Amino acid sequence: MSRYAILTPVGLCENVVEAEAAYATSQGWTAAPDEVGPGFTLSGETWTPPAARPRPPSPDVTAQADFVAALGAISTGSITDPAAKAAITDLIGLLAGTGGNVVVHAHPVR
Repeated sequence: MSRYAILTPVGLCENVVEAEAAYATSQGWTAAPDEVGPGFTLSGETWTPPAARPRPPSPDVTAQADFVAALGAISTGSITDPAAKAAITDLIGLLAGTGGNVVVHAHPVR
């Protein structure tokens, strides 16, 4: 048995299978070297690997630290203005998916 690529009409490899040559030919599959896999493209006789996926952005550590500090400020009573406390609490609720008015327990960042 040999490896065969199942290609879309534009040459994109959707899958790779092992099959007997006669069956692969009857299915319209294309012989594929070992390194070929889903996502490769075939143009003429040239296989091209898929483009590297972009890395997700790194979290903004400063913003996270500020956010955690704000949580700590609420739980320790450092924020005393009722409107500010309500706004931050509602924001936390939205981020947590609870819709606001949640109780937050946090430790300030040092």
